[in-house]
Amino acid sequence: MNFVLYLLLLLNVFFAKCEVIKEYKEKNIKTVLIHNVENELLDPIIRLNSNDVLKLSFDEIAYDVKNYTYSFIHCDSDWNKSDLLPSDYIEGFIENYIENFSYSFNTNINYVHYECLFPNENFKFLLSGNYILIVQNESDRKIILKRKIIVYENIVEVKANIKRATFANEIESKQEIDFEVFFSNINTTNPMDEIKVVIQQNDDWSNLKTNIKPTFIRQNSLEYNYDKEINFSGGNEYRDFNTSSLRFFSKNIDTIYTKKTKSFNNFFHVVELKKDVKKSNKSYFENYDLNGKLIVRKDNSYSPENEAEYVIVKFNLSSSGLNINEDIYIYGDLSDWRISSDFLLDYNHKTKNFEKEVLLKQGYYNYKYVTLKKNKISSDLIEGNHYETNNEYTIYVYYKSPWERHERLVGIEKITSNSLN
Repeated sequence: MNFVLYLLLLLNVFFAKCEVIKEYKEKNIKTVLIHNVENELLDPIIRLNSNDVLKLSFDEIAYDVKNYTYSFIHCDSDWNKSDLLPSDYIEGFIENYIENFSYSFNTNINYVHYECLFPNENFKFLLSGNYILIVQNESDRKIILKRKIIVYENIVEVKANIKRATFANEIESKQEIDFEVFFSNINTTNPMDEIKVVIQQNDDWSNLKTNIKPTFIRQNSLEYNYDKEINFSGGNEYRDFNTSSLRFFSKNIDTIYTKKTKSFNNFFHVVELKKDVKKSNKSYFENYDLNGKLIVRKDNSYSPENEAEYVIVKFNLSSSGLNINEDIYIYGDLSDWRISSDFLLDYNHKTKNFEKEVLLKQGYYNYKYVTLKKNKISSDLIEGNHYETNNEYTIYVYYKSPWERHERLVGIEKITSNSLN
């Protein structure tokens, strides 16, 4: 009997190590945001044992409040579940209630807004690394959303530089990152294998460079200086629109009207955007953007969290120069940085445009059009690539010693390509 229990324990540990946890949300859960309380545009990243605090907020299209709880799963650098117990990485309560909620006020669509701050007096993180935040319904234990957050230690130093790509065939379209990791504060005898680096573009976990080996090893530093291996397609500046006001036509809005739909049996606003066109055949044009992010806003409101309307935003993309059978998706923070059928454009044979209606909360949004190229998300076809594009890159440095069961995130460095334009 003891042998059987031991075998089951080993199997559980094995499958836990192999489980890659992906982000997720239920269809009636909208506008999921996690950001540093100091700035709503900061990534969901906090330093271990600091005063940094993250805020989770989301809406549920519903009339009634539910009891939701949140918890965390520690992961390795590839978002595989770590071989750790919650008590290893959480001090305090393993599971906590989301106690702050508010009903939508004077809106056409009823929703409940939820939010919480963490770490808090009920718990704190004991270890650095990648974490999955899980929100569940207390009554049936159903998971309604999963989101990625980062907890890091400031132990190593990273010095980075960004420039145009080296090779002639990439020099106009790609950005190259060279950097050096200084690890004198880490007691490592095998930095090549014990230190791992991940590079991310614009808070998008689908656009990464991983398994990067140093080109040169010094006594207390690792140098990464490649001509091709750490190149990113520059992409283009994000398109944008602003629905903060439903009385005025702001940038990129063609018309606003109200209609009644079967889905909600109520009148609400429809915002039609101006027709977008393919940009991959055009020269680079600098335009301020949020690198794909969004901000919830409503004009003349002190509480847009529960006063902002949910409106139907209609996207229109000209089919000129495109295959009408192409699968084209709207992409960015508004799509949770995922390829989703909810954001797949439909071809309208009457208007000869690709179109899609999406339910979005009032605010300022960035977006772009992407396709799948060899099962990878690509903006090559419609947006194009330019070395001048303003992008933000995050370099994550992980460390795992032979006697530890988890990867520590021992350093983070952010760098922008703004100097290239």
